Amino acid sequence: MLFHPSYIMFVISLLFSIILLVSSSSWFIAWLAMEINLLSFIPIIFNKKNKYSSESAMKYFLIQAFSSVFILVVVISMNYSLSIMIILLMSALSLKLGAAPFHQWMPAIIEGLSWPVAYIFLIFQKINPMMLIMFLTKYFPQFMNMIIIFSAIVGSVGGLTQSSIRKIMVFSSIAHISWIFTAILINNYLWMCYFIIYSFMLFCLVSLFYKMEVFSLNQMLLKKKSLMSIIMMMSLMSLGGLPPFTGFLPKFMITMELVSLENILLMLPLLTGTFFSLFFYMRVSLNNMFTKSSYLLMNNEMLKKSNLLITMNVVGLLIIPLMIMFV
Repeated sequence: MLFHPSYIMFVISLLFSIILLVSSSSWFIAWLAMEINLLSFIPIIFNKKNKYSSESAMKYFLIQAFSSVFILVVVISMNYSLSIMIILLMSALSLKLGAAPFHQWMPAIIEGLSWPVAYIFLIFQKINPMMLIMFLTKYFPQFMNMIIIFSAIVGSVGGLTQSSIRKIMVFSSIAHISWIFTAILINNYLWMCYFIIYSFMLFCLVSLFYKMEVFSLNQMLLKKKSLMSIIMMMSLMSLGGLPPFTGFLPKFMITMELVSLENILLMLPLLTGTFFSLFFYMRVSLNNMFTKSSYLLMNNEMLKKSNLLITMNVVGLLIIPLMIMFV
């Protein structure tokens, strides 16, 4: 895919909006940063010029504009009833983020996105709402518990019936939101570590999907087996949190924290959801590994690129002591 030079400007503007929100000290500046983020992402969606990208851009704009207006009204009305306003504000931010039960718009939108844009949608577009939610969780942790349980259930069960890989990645993202929100309730360092590791794991997968040009499980059956198939299986198992891959680390640390806090209410849906998620990750892996083409294709360029992806998936065991030391 060739990007128009103007897209560099929109990507820079999108990154600037994230930096602006992180460094802001007022709700108005934070709201302004989210609007800059929205207006920067809409042109990026149009990089894939077809009716589906136009439809996705329109849906995304309407959802984000509605939640932005809602946030602005809530912030202006803060003096009336603080507790109710904070709950409404967290609901609006959850809608922006795509957390369950405010997730219905996400699967429809991602179908019109290319893989690079889908990665931006699943990672960079979540940073701003999560940063704001981080400051609100201390007021109503009970509301966060509800979002976590809904996201864990919807994210794991929703992916079981999907044949579109992009939709599977959306429901996977919703499931990971439940873990990130749980980490936010524990401490700020833990959720940042989880989000960074999740970003790297998803980057591995999206790079492979983009390279192989696959968007559905049926397409994967027709692809020739290569070293990328093995790396994809490793990436999916890492994303599912299977030891000894990197994705196991943050989930293990969060689970240990929940055990120490004796928080069974969150631990059960999170772990149950992870088992369901591993099932549909295995579906993708098996569709990719067991194809009609039984031979293995490799070349020097592929081997060089694969070394980095393999390292990103198995490096987890090397950084366990470092992460435990800081938590």
